[in-house]
Formats: sequence, structure tokens, C-alpha cells
Amino acid sequence: MIVGCSMEPSGGFAGARLGLTCPSVTGRTPPVAISSRACDTEAIRSFADDRGAWANIPPKSNRKDSFAFSQWIYRQRNLVERFFNKIKEFRGTATRYDKKAENFLAAVRLVAVRLWLRPNESAL
Repeated sequence: MIVGCSMEPSGGFAGARLGLTCPSVTGRTPPVAISSRACDTEAIRSFADDRGAWANIPPKSNRKDSFAFSQWIYRQRNLVERFFNKIKEFRGTATRYDKKAENFLAAVRLVAVRLWLRPNESAL
């Protein structure tokens, strides 16, 4: 499971938005908290560690301690962010007109198929 974190405008972090409420299950890989360099704080790293997650956050240039960091996992975050930006082009899913979660998920799946087929569309 891969989750992200977000910074609050006040400079703190939104711990509830981190989404690390999943208990560690034996035999599964631990969740990974992926975030930008701006979220590289001890509070976020300890928050993730308390919940059994690995914080894959690129270290700031002024950090004295070194942590394990995977460039490959961090690049996958970019793919997810670009997918969500492409979904925003479709007004119905961007504003979430659907009231039920099942309908919204179906709309996201249709948009994903449309984006997947986009390179093969013919120019009329």
C-alpha cells in the first residue's frame, strides 16, 4: 500500500491525511508513506514509523541523518499524480457529481480506459 502526506498551510502536517491506519499484517509488505522533500520532518517520519510504515521521503539537503530512500518508488508517485491530473480534465469526475462511491469508482474506471485508449484514437 502506498500513501502520501500533505502539509498544512500553517507549516504542520496533516496526520489524518497520511492514511496510515492499516495494521501491520504478517506476510504483507508494510505500507509506504511517499511524500515530497518538503515533508521531510521528524514528526512525519515518527508518525509513519508508529503505524508500521516506511517513510520514503527524499531527505532535505540540510539533514544530518541518512535514511533509506528508493528512487524507483518515488518515481511511481509521479505516475499517480499525473494520472489524477489527467482525470481532472473530465468534469464529471473532477467535481464528483456522483453521490454513491460505486458510481464514482465506475466513472474513474471509464476515464482510465478512455485515457488508456487515447493514443489509439483517430483524428477526425
